[in-house]
Amino acid sequence: MRSNADTEPSVLTEGRIYMNKREDAYWLHQLPTELLVDPLWHNHVVNPSRCVLLQCDSWGTVSPSYKAELLQDGDSGGQSSPLAPLLRRHSSPFAVPNGIPIQRRLDAIAALGFRDHYEAKAALQQQYFGLQQPDDGIPIFAFIGRITEQKGVHLILEAAETLITKHRGRVQLILGGMANWKDGYAARCATKMMELRWKYPQSFWADPNEFFTKGESLKP
Repeated sequence: MRSNADTEPSVLTEGRIYMNKREDAYWLHQLPTELLVDPLWHNHVVNPSRCVLLQCDSWGTVSPSYKAELLQDGDSGGQSSPLAPLLRRHSSPFAVPNGIPIQRRLDAIAALGFRDHYEAKAALQQQYFGLQQPDDGIPIFAFIGRITEQKGVHLILEAAETLITKHRGRVQLILGGMANWKDGYAARCATKMMELRWKYPQSFWADPNEFFTKGESLKP
């Protein structure tokens, strides 16, 4: 449900649709226009999220901090959601943390046996880039997540080759994520990932066919 101003589309996350007047719920189903269109907004914007918030019993987010962010009124300097007035109508919104067992993750990191950040970085350079002599002067950038348009993976891929060539190979990127080859966006990204890995084996690593399992090494 993230967005900036009420004049900016955010179709992927909030569901806004910019249409002409009468192209709304009333025109299609004889339902009140106000269910989908906020009459106080400058533009005529069909927003399914508005209808959901008007009709639901409660709502929730993926973290307590995100819930607090959505409920901000803007006076404290934070970005308030344009839907904040509707969000505040509900007395008991809830938040579900992302489900990562923190202590188990800390134990897994400790079990790797690295004494510090530099040892972990050296292991990454040896495993993913084949460096027999690790170079701490080379920065490593890493992304771990789904290869989907929502994550903006194409932006990383567009910048990767420019970074590598500009710095003459003295930059390393790890993209840890599995691609769904049936999805057009993911397939295009996966093809580019394999191309970059083949072209710059000491600077770029990705395997879109495998689930990435070495995340602990990236955050010692």
